[in-house]
Amino acid sequence: MYARNPAFLEMFNKDYVAHFPGGVDVQGPEDVKNLTDQYFKAFPDMTHVSSDFIAQGDKVVVRYRDTGTHKGAFMGVDPTGRKIENTAIGIFRIIDGKMVEGWLEYDQLGLMMQLGMEFKPREEK
Repeated sequence: MYARNPAFLEMFNKDYVAHFPGGVDVQGPEDVKNLTDQYFKAFPDMTHVSSDFIAQGDKVVVRYRDTGTHKGAFMGVDPTGRKIENTAIGIFRIIDGKMVEGWLEYDQLGLMMQLGMEFKPREEK
């Protein structure tokens, strides 16, 4: 990850686009850096472990797990001091040795619940 290894950004093509749940896109290495910085501010002890690499054609699938302690604001949630564990799967398209596009799926609801968020059905009006 960038905060621990600036060479991390060299893996991304300048036109890289990552597609996240909810229609959110991250474009280019600078956006990747900013997103990674946000995570490390919220979870300064975050560890990222990648496993289960599967490759076919120009795509690589990676399953990974992040763990950390919530010590900074994250997605509108003030620091809780809670430990989190989140798993995700990313599919990355590679051209000339660089990532050009990614599709990332992670348990966003589970992460927010670990931070103490409570969810209930909307009441009908």
